Amino acid sequence: MLVEGSGAGNGFATFHWPIPADRSIDGQVVFMQWRVADPAAPAGVALSNIARITLFGGSALPHCPGDADDDFAVDFADVTTTLANFGASSYAYRPGDTNGDGQVDFTDLTFTLAQWGNTCM
Repeated sequence: MLVEGSGAGNGFATFHWPIPADRSIDGQVVFMQWRVADPAAPAGVALSNIARITLFGGSALPHCPGDADDDFAVDFADVTTTLANFGASSYAYRPGDTNGDGQVDFTDLTFTLAQWGNTCM
């Protein structure tokens, strides 16, 4: 956890929480609240506002290895999608980035071709 800033209302924190790539959690809602030791707060604890978070653990990732267009089959359209994004790099998911390294490259194209003809449900 990274905590920065000081003074009333001026601090903030970053907490990294790994969310699995799992379609079964899509749409689930979790609530979070920070509890901070603060001698000046009532009972010595300050509470943040409650945050409501809707999870999307699988919808942003391909559910079928090599299936770049998310149609449950690895075919010509997936190769075309991978080639259309070839050379792209981003921290966000890019169609065709089969290994999740943030780049669509020869490794991804080779993987898609190796999965050719597979179907998933």
